[in-house]
Amino acid sequence: MLVCALQELGNLIHGLGTTATPLLQDSSTGLLDGVIAAVPHPSVSVRLAAAWCLHCIAVALPSLLTPLLDRCLERLTALKSSPEAVTGFSFAVAALLGAVKHCPLGIPHGKGKVMVSFSVTLCSVFRENMFLLFYHPLKPCRKLSSAITILLSKGRIPSV
Repeated sequence: MLVCALQELGNLIHGLGTTATPLLQDSSTGLLDGVIAAVPHPSVSVRLAAAWCLHCIAVALPSLLTPLLDRCLERLTALKSSPEAVTGFSFAVAALLGAVKHCPLGIPHGKGKVMVSFSVTLCSVFRENMFLLFYHPLKPCRKLSSAITILLSKGRIPSV
């Protein structure tokens, strides 16, 4: 049920485009908070649906792409001991990075540097916590490859 709701919400916002801005910026509806709250859900399908919904939001409202990336990175840093949160927010960051090609202005160059350094930090967290390494060994590599792919498409790789 939650998967369908997240997919429909993402499709609706994607279809509405920038006219959905008041709906997402209204704190009384809590739509954006609700989607982000679903990211660390115990069910993998809900995590993926929430990540897809964030992708649709970022494509429809490119001005929210960088704040959503920042918010997901903050939550990932705060909840890095939870395997569900690491997986969910890794999905969300990968989905948001996939939305960059649909946004005319992309992301700031400094955000690419942050993504690369954060991926390196996440690799060290995985190395320290063997449970997370066995649970999801490729998450930092996927995030790092997403960041590098975006930077390569722009023709530059920042130094870390």
